[in-house]
Amino acid sequence: QVQGCHRMSPSLRAGTMQVVGRAGLSLAWLTLICAGEAFAVSDASCTEEESVMMQLKTKEQKGHESQGVSGDQHRSGKDCGNLKKEFFDTPEIMAEWVAVEVDPVPGGGAFKPDMNTITGIKLCNPHVAKACKDESIFVTIPRWAMGVAYTLTVVEEKRGGGHVLKPWPSAEAQAIGDCSKIQYVQSMEIDPDGVMWVIDAGHKYMSPAGPAPLPFNRSVNAQGVGDGPDGPDLTCPPKMVLIDIPTGKFIQTYVFPASVVAYTAPDPFFGTFLNDIVIDTVKQVAYISDLSGPDGEGGGIVVYDRKCKGGKGCSRRYHDATTGSTPGALIYIDFHNYTDLISDAPLNGIALSADRKWVYYSHLGNPGLWKASADALSNLGERKGKWKSAVQQSIVKIGELNGLSDGMTFGEDGMLFAGAYNLNGMDAYDISGDKLNTVKSIRDRERAAWVDTWAWDNKGYLWMTSNRLNQWFFGSLMAPTMDFSGSQGTNFKLMKTWVGTNSYICAQEGVDCSGSSKHYGSYEYHSYK
Repeated sequence: QVQGCHRMSPSLRAGTMQVVGRAGLSLAWLTLICAGEAFAVSDASCTEEESVMMQLKTKEQKGHESQGVSGDQHRSGKDCGNLKKEFFDTPEIMAEWVAVEVDPVPGGGAFKPDMNTITGIKLCNPHVAKACKDESIFVTIPRWAMGVAYTLTVVEEKRGGGHVLKPWPSAEAQAIGDCSKIQYVQSMEIDPDGVMWVIDAGHKYMSPAGPAPLPFNRSVNAQGVGDGPDGPDLTCPPKMVLIDIPTGKFIQTYVFPASVVAYTAPDPFFGTFLNDIVIDTVKQVAYISDLSGPDGEGGGIVVYDRKCKGGKGCSRRYHDATTGSTPGALIYIDFHNYTDLISDAPLNGIALSADRKWVYYSHLGNPGLWKASADALSNLGERKGKWKSAVQQSIVKIGELNGLSDGMTFGEDGMLFAGAYNLNGMDAYDISGDKLNTVKSIRDRERAAWVDTWAWDNKGYLWMTSNRLNQWFFGSLMAPTMDFSGSQGTNFKLMKTWVGTNSYICAQEGVDCSGSSKHYGSYEYHSYK
C-alpha cells in the first residue's frame, strides 16, 4: 500500500505503477486510496461512465487486488479504472443561470424571474432507483415570494445551449391555492423504489425581504393569518407528498397536524418552515428539519413514519435548546456583516448516518454539530413525554463545523459533507469516536457562494446547488443585492465533484446502488454540461 499518493509527482506515480506491475499484481485492481483520494490505472478508450463505475466497484472490493482481473474487464477487454480524479476538488459546473428560466412561461405576472431562486436538488438514475431508466435532475424553487410559477422542476437542455426548468410532474400538480396540490417545496429525497419524498411546506410568500429595492410588505393579523399585500399566504397546511417518479403520480399525501407544525404565524411570518429531509428506507421514516414550530417552539426535528397507523402515517416534533436559536456567532460574508440577520437562525441542516443510527443536525446561525439517536426519534409508539426524554438523553454535541452550513449529507462510507456559506466553501469531514476531523476543504468565491443542498448520483459524484442566497434573501435590507444583469456572473449553479462514494442510502439494508445490469454502462447518460 502506497501512502500519500495525492502528493506524488507524476514520475513517482509512474514508478510506483512499474513496481506494482513487476510484483505481479493486477493493474486492473490497483486502486490507491489515501487521504480520501482515489487513484487508479485507466484505459483511455473507456467512457467516463465505465471508468467511474469500475472505480467504485474497485473501491467496494478493496482487499482483493491480487485475485486477478475483474469480470467486467474480461467482458469488455478494458481496464476502466479512473486516472487522476481528485477527491472533493473544485466542483464542475453542470448548469448555471443568471436568472431562473422556466418553460412554459405563464402569463399574467405569474412568473417574475427575480423572485425565483434555486435551493433543492436530487438526481434519479438506475443507480439511485432502478425505476429511473435515464438520468433526471430535479431542482426546487421555493415560493418565498409571488412570481414563482413552479416550485418543483426538472432540468432540460435548451436547443442551442443552456438549460431550462420545466414543471414536474406537471404545472397542474403544483397549482397555487389548491391545497391538494404542491404549494412550496424546499427540498426532497428519492428512495430506491423511485419514490420522491416531497416536503410541501404549504405556506407561501413568507420571506421578510428579497432582492427587490424595498422589503416585502408582509403582515399577519391577531389570529396569526396573513393579511399583508405581499403575504404571507398560510392557507394550505404543510404536508408530505410521495410521488412515483416514472409515472409522476401522487401515491400518498400526509398532512401534518397542527400539534406538529405551526399553522399560524404571529412571529415569524412563515409559521412553520420545513426545510431539509433524510430518509431511512428500512423503517420508511423521514427526518425533517423545521426552523419554526407551533407555540413558539423554535427549531426542531419533525419525524414522519410512513407505515404507522396502517400505512396512513403519523408524525411528531422534537425540540430543545440544541435545536433552537443559539445566537453568538459573528457572521460575515465577503466582509459584509450578517450577524443581526442570521445569528439567531435555529436548526437547519440535517443528515442521517450511513448505519441509520444517528441523526446529525446543525444550525444556520451557529457552527455547532449535534447528533440524536435515530432509534429514539423514530419510536413514535412511545408516550410523548418518555419519547422526548429518550431523545434528549441520546443527544451528543460532536463539535463545531469549520463554517456555517445550510445543509449537509453523509456518504455510504461515513464521510460527512457540509457547506460553509460564510466562507464561500464546503468541507469533507471524518467523524470517528465522536470527533470531527476535517479531511478536505474547498474555498471558491465564484462557485461555492452559499452552497445550499446536496444530491448523489451514486456513480461517485456528489452534486450541490449554490445560490448566493444572502444576496437574494436579504438584498433589500443590505448590500449587496442580487445582480440579475449578468455583470457579476451567474447566480445559480448546479455542480458536481468526485468523492468516490455514494449516498448514505446505499449503505442501508436491502439497497443496491449498482444499477440494473440491463442498463449498466449502456443507458442514456445526460451530462447537462
